[in-house]
Amino acid sequence: MTSAPTTAPGLGSDDDLPQATPESTRASIVLHTGGGYTRVRHSFVQKHEGKNRSSTLGKLVKEKRRRALVLYLLVLTTYSDELHPVWAASVWLRALEVRDKPNLTWSHSTLSETWSELVRLKLVARRREHRRSRITPLREDRKKGAYTRPDGSVPADYYLLLPGAFWTERWFDRLSLPALAVLLVLLKETGKSEEVHLTHAETARWYGFSETTAKKGYQELEAAGLVAFRDAWEKDDYAEFGRTRVRYYRLESPFSTAERTAARAEADKERRRRARRARAVAKGKAVAKPKGAPT
Repeated sequence: MTSAPTTAPGLGSDDDLPQATPESTRASIVLHTGGGYTRVRHSFVQKHEGKNRSSTLGKLVKEKRRRALVLYLLVLTTYSDELHPVWAASVWLRALEVRDKPNLTWSHSTLSETWSELVRLKLVARRREHRRSRITPLREDRKKGAYTRPDGSVPADYYLLLPGAFWTERWFDRLSLPALAVLLVLLKETGKSEEVHLTHAETARWYGFSETTAKKGYQELEAAGLVAFRDAWEKDDYAEFGRTRVRYYRLESPFSTAERTAARAEADKERRRRARRARAVAKGKAVAKPKGAPT
């Protein structure tokens, strides 16, 4: 018994046809963000008020939910105000696939389990449509209410920028959970200033994971060339010798403050260009309308 052909007659074999790759899929996702980056509310990393300010990130780290963290960031990256067709599971898997020595492998089973985790954590809503799952992000702080894209207009809507290189250069797979956590902390804290002073103990206390996790995350980012630091001596009236050594961290390319600022400026410029074109088109249609034509 012969098997049925996998392609229509005259179209050639599967090997001859165009084929999306993990790399092209991730590049396309980043392109369609409109700015080359993902907006992630600060409240995902740290609550903006209250005595205990650890938030969703701390919970994911404590529960060792690396897959859930990566997949939720991908959901935020793919979010659009316009309703897009429901993706097949194979599209999500292709976006997450790393073919050369992956640190984290994905399958239909692990993808489904991770969706269930995100639903339990109240980070996504999952609805069946035509035998597929429509995934909709929920608020980063896991509070009730529909997700909206943050615009930075009020403290609850302040956000960090996650550069597209996180996906296209495979940092989502290359970094461990501690390193991913510390990267998000530093992205939040260096949105406006190039460097920030943080100790391992402060990172643990303010963001909700252990000092050991914080130390491991900083060390891994330094080894990967993503973080640099400088030490400075500062006056300390209560130190034995009247001074204390303080360490300042800064993110390096492709996550540097300068690159993120430039990406935001370029995206803002492009949005203004699109708005001007839309106004010009609308004005042209109004001028072209015949006199006395109904409105």
